[in-house]
Amino acid sequence: MGKKPSTQERFEEFARNENAKAVRGTLFRRALGDTGSTDVAATRQTLRDLLSDALLPAIQDIMEIDPDKIDSLRQAIQETADRAMNAADDIVTKEDPNTISMLDATTLGRTTDQEIDQFLRSLKRDPSNEKHAEFIIQIMQEAIDYFDRNVGRSSQTVHANLRKRSMDGVHTLFKVAAGQDRKLLVPQACGLLRIMAVINFIKTDPKLSLIPNANRALDDFANKHIKTKTKGHGFIFQTGHPGDEAVNLVEYTTRPKTQDSTVTKLLIKPSNRANEVTDHIGGRFITRTALDVLRLIHKMFFHGNAPLPSINIDVGEGKNKMIDAKALESIIFEGDTEEAEEMFNQLSSEMTQDDDNPYSFGGYTAIHITFDMPIETDDGAILSFPVEFQFLYLEAHTNNGIIAPHEQYKDAQGKEMTRRVLTSNLSDAFQVADSGNR
Repeated sequence: MGKKPSTQERFEEFARNENAKAVRGTLFRRALGDTGSTDVAATRQTLRDLLSDALLPAIQDIMEIDPDKIDSLRQAIQETADRAMNAADDIVTKEDPNTISMLDATTLGRTTDQEIDQFLRSLKRDPSNEKHAEFIIQIMQEAIDYFDRNVGRSSQTVHANLRKRSMDGVHTLFKVAAGQDRKLLVPQACGLLRIMAVINFIKTDPKLSLIPNANRALDDFANKHIKTKTKGHGFIFQTGHPGDEAVNLVEYTTRPKTQDSTVTKLLIKPSNRANEVTDHIGGRFITRTALDVLRLIHKMFFHGNAPLPSINIDVGEGKNKMIDAKALESIIFEGDTEEAEEMFNQLSSEMTQDDDNPYSFGGYTAIHITFDMPIETDDGAILSFPVEFQFLYLEAHTNNGIIAPHEQYKDAQGKEMTRRVLTSNLSDAFQVADSGNR
């Protein structure tokens, strides 16, 4: 009777089988989440590139093709794949709930430098290009930093073997994630690749890449229109035009979207796209009364000198409610506090019901307005960017603190993000398969 294979030997055999299946048969979508039936071209492109990546190594091994002829062979394969895809639109557009995103993949199956570089080229990042290589290495470093800040706990920070700041270090990540090293390091390596995929998406998505510009535009808005009271405590909002009455504020806080918070949200819910992330950039206004909330909204959006004209309110956004400007002005003119509270409750409660945040603890009472704010890009172009403002008054703010504690929300977010990063990898899959075979 032969010697029983060790756990490591069984893991290595399991990894070989899973990697082979990943490279030759599993559909990994290049971007985050499901491309959906509206993005047929992107799906076809992904299938074409993946087919090319899967076939090239096998063909080269069998026929010993000159490496210089690989590019022409790749083009021939891709043209053949294109013809097949054009004749099979029903397959390309079919929604398959079993098709998983890259963030759920147990392994990408890339175990050699050549396979890894081919995969990176399919993402339009060529390791042989100096600038592309620098970008890839920078993404890896940012992923390590994110892991250490948000996932690691002292001794659980990224292992030294996975910290090499070079293309060799990138290759090591792929290989370790594919089970080519100690099983213990697989979760970290796989998690880092997932974080890298998200950071790359953020930096290349046309809207998400503008988040820093949107944050600056918000700061400029606040500096111009929100001032600290010269007497007493709190702030005032002013249009900036002489003679316009200011509105008293108890508190104003910005909600800039940092890269870490964006990465966390996309890791938790990969199907999120730019709109789901960017509409949480904005600010929160707290006034003393509901009437002051309405005065503030009127001054910001509906007044003759409003700095943010109401025409730019995104009325199609799920949390937004069409605001009756005439009713708003009537309540403000009359100074009717009961009517003001009724309007506040009507707007905030209806919008709260539309909030599908999976980590919301319910009952968050605020008026949400999403506004297309003009921002300037780094090259001087002017674009519209969605920002979300929240309006509430002291009593509602106090109730929110009881019903929807922010720390509880952040804790749930952090736990789900950590689960997404550190599970669904070869190590986990092996534990399940190995225990079932005993």
